[in-house]
Amino acid sequence: MTRSYLLLTLALALHVAMHVTSHAQISHGGTPWVQSARPAPIALPELDLDRLRAEDAVTDLHKDIPWRYGVEHAVQWDAENQGAWTIEQGHMVWRMAIDGVSSTCLAVRFSSFNVPKGGALYLYSPDGSQIIGALDHRNMKPWGGLSTDLIMGDELVIEYRQPLTLNAAPTLVIDQVIQGYRPLSSWLSDRGPGDSGSCNINVNCPEGATWQTEKRSVALILAGGGICTGALINNTANDGTPYFLTANHCLGNPQNWVYRFNFESANCNGINGPTNQSVSGGTLLVSSGQSDFALLELSQTPPESFDVQYAGWDASGTTPINTVGIHHPSGDVKKICFDDDSPSQKTKGELPFGTSTTGNWE
Repeated sequence: MTRSYLLLTLALALHVAMHVTSHAQISHGGTPWVQSARPAPIALPELDLDRLRAEDAVTDLHKDIPWRYGVEHAVQWDAENQGAWTIEQGHMVWRMAIDGVSSTCLAVRFSSFNVPKGGALYLYSPDGSQIIGALDHRNMKPWGGLSTDLIMGDELVIEYRQPLTLNAAPTLVIDQVIQGYRPLSSWLSDRGPGDSGSCNINVNCPEGATWQTEKRSVALILAGGGICTGALINNTANDGTPYFLTANHCLGNPQNWVYRFNFESANCNGINGPTNQSVSGGTLLVSSGQSDFALLELSQTPPESFDVQYAGWDASGTTPINTVGIHHPSGDVKKICFDDDSPSQKTKGELPFGTSTTGNWE
C-alpha cells in the first residue's frame, strides 16, 4: 500500500454528500514587483544526493512513513537580520532570496507571520513565472505561523511590502526551509506516467469517469519534506466544516502542512497538473495509530473557486463488494486504483500496523 493515499480509510464508502464550490494558497490578489532589484541569495548547503538516495532506497520500502522529497533545514531568519529594505513607489519593501543549489523546489515556514492590514507578502521564482500570494492579514493563523506551498526550481524570492502611510510593522520570522531533491510527479524529466505503480491510473482516465465527483475531495499533503494524501469529509450537520481525513502515519504537526487540491492531469496520459489551489494549516482533532487514521480540521474552508467536494461516509456496517482508492502516490498527480475484493472488517486493535481494511493497492 502506498503511504500517501486515500484508501477509503476504515472502510468509509465515499459517495456524494455536499458540493462546495485564488491564484495559489488562498491568495488575495496583486502581483510582486519582480523586476526590482533583490539582494544576493542565501545559499543552502549542497546536498549529499548519494546518501539521500541510499536512505530512500530503504525507507521507500516502508509504507508507514511519508514519502520524502526534500530536506528540512532549521533557520532563524527575519526581516531585521536578512534581506534588505527599500522604498519603492510609496511603499516600504523587504526582499530576501534563497538559493537552493540545484534543488528541485523550495518552500519556507514562518514561525511568526503577523502582518498589518494593508501589507502583502509574495513568494516567487526569479523570473516571475511562479507566484504565491498575495498573503496578507487574512492568512494569519491562531498559532501565529504559516507554511507555504512550493516554488519549483532552485531559487526563491520573498517580497513583503506595505504603504509608507501604514503605521504598523510586520513580524516575519522564517524557521524552516524545505530544499527539494526529488521530483514530485513528472515535474522533472526522470519521472513519467506510471512511475508511482502500474495499479495507479490518472483519475481522469476512462476508468475514473464515475468518480469525478468524489475525486474533488482529495488533496495532496505537503508535510514538511514529506508527502501524504487525505480528503475532505462531510459531517451530519452538512455545515461545510472543513474536516479532513488522512492516515495517522502521516502525522507530524498538521498546523505546518499545506493541503493542495486539484493536483491532477486533465487527461489520461498527462504527467502534470495545477499547483495553485492550496490551504495552509490544520488542527488535529483525533487519531489512532492502531487503525491508522487522523481527523483534522483545515484552518480555512477551501474557497468556491477550488470547486471541492466533501466526501460522504457510510456507518451502516454494510460491507462493500469492492473498494476504490483516490490518492497521490509518491507525490504523483491524482491517481485512482481499484480492488475487486471485498474488504474485511476488524475491530480497533486487531488491525496489524501499516495495513488497511480496504485491501492492498500496490
